[in-house]
Amino acid sequence: TSTATPTLVGGAMAGKTVTDFAFNAAYNGTTSNGNACAVASAQLYCWGSNTTSDTGGAATATPVLISALAGKTVTSVFTTRMDGYASGSTCAIADGSLYCWGGNFLSTGSLLGIGSSPTSTATPTLVGGAMAGKTVGQ
Repeated sequence: TSTATPTLVGGAMAGKTVTDFAFNAAYNGTTSNGNACAVASAQLYCWGSNTTSDTGGAATATPVLISALAGKTVTSVFTTRMDGYASGSTCAIADGSLYCWGGNFLSTGSLLGIGSSPTSTATPTLVGGAMAGKTVGQ
């Protein structure tokens, strides 16, 4: 359902301070999907349709802690959508390293920077390659 009235996001994020937020939405001609993520008290919470595992788990209407990053200090989050595919991916900076998950398909290689396989992953994965050993800022 949709609403024209601003609604406080609570659940697992209740009482926490939100310092970053990202969302996306896509429509491929037949299906609309989207997800949102928020950094709250240095932890990452996501919710939404989870079309390509971009919420880090199952589709959910309420924020869920991304447990793979629990215990790390999350400072930033961003999401992407591929036009025409109604799918996307999510990346976050945690403890100065870049982690990505969700859709991993790109005609020229890997959208997530983790190699061309798997085509999607629900697990935040440390981006390596040229990023290995580098500290990432906002």
